[in-house]
Amino acid sequence: MRGSLLQSLQTKRTERQPNETGGVLIGQYDFSRKIIYIADMIFSPDDSIEAPTSYIRGCENLPEQIQQIAKRNYNSFCYVGEWHSHPGSCTAMSSADERLLCTISEVNETDCLLGCMIICGGVDNFSVYIRENSATHSAMFKYDEKE
Repeated sequence: MRGSLLQSLQTKRTERQPNETGGVLIGQYDFSRKIIYIADMIFSPDDSIEAPTSYIRGCENLPEQIQQIAKRNYNSFCYVGEWHSHPGSCTAMSSADERLLCTISEVNETDCLLGCMIICGGVDNFSVYIRENSATHSAMFKYDEKE
């Protein structure tokens, strides 16, 4: 994941405070090396519901946007998951986040793909959650512009 993309997530989070916000992650899978490349995001659709303690992503024009990205890239990029912000610095999954990651995984499993979620917290904190075969793997990191 490029640093500029992480910076974009953080910028969108800051712009929408005190509400949570989010969107869709676009990328590609490298199964032989067990890597998910997150190349871009689609920001919160206009019909999304953003509130101080919750975010419900809408779907207005989303399928069309995902299809356009896939078409421009010869179907090498696809939907890989979701991202959303938390109001404070905590990037741990809530019970609603856990249910969402399970849903993402169920949808992606129909194409033999993994489920991915990024939670963006304050002070440039991020957590990445990957769900595979009913197991969730996570990593927390801090974005540093200098890297």
